Amino acid sequence: MKPRFAGAHRGVAWALASLLVLAACDNKPSGLPPAPGAPIPEQSPVPAPPPPLLVPAPAAPAPAPAAAAPSTVPLGTQQAVYAVDSLVVSRPDDAPKTVVIKANGSVRTGGWSDPKLEEMPDSDDHSVKSYRFVATSPTASATIQALQGVEAELRVDTLPPKVKTIRVVSETNEISASVEQ
Repeated sequence: MKPRFAGAHRGVAWALASLLVLAACDNKPSGLPPAPGAPIPEQSPVPAPPPPLLVPAPAAPAPAPAAAAPSTVPLGTQQAVYAVDSLVVSRPDDAPKTVVIKANGSVRTGGWSDPKLEEMPDSDDHSVKSYRFVATSPTASATIQALQGVEAELRVDTLPPKVKTIRVVSETNEISASVEQ
């Protein structure tokens, strides 16, 4: 007895076999040498690999900059303090023409003494009076190698009436405050 759909199966088998043959003939080289006498299919040229990247050898590292060491300060000399941190200008109740200037700041190490405010020469702006915040450097090698707080107070009995601002200058910064009238 003959199967009923045998012819249909045969057609499907031929179609499948044809697809497999076509898939095998995709004109891509197979890596096998061509059969003797067979024409060699034309191939697009394979681009040459790019040349290796030439990276220059790293240059010798530049010498590291020296750490910002505290400047060498002669022992026992008067120098500007490292920074001025705050400034208060006030007038005492008992002397309304007098001005009291209080400055807080810091020095680089321990051992600094005698912090004070020194008057600076007058500038072209007569409404500003400037003071330099100074202290005496240690007389021996400092044992504390960290910023230390210092404060100074100055009482000015005769401040010219044109002066409206007090400015205090340190090694690294300055702060100004208004004079209360």
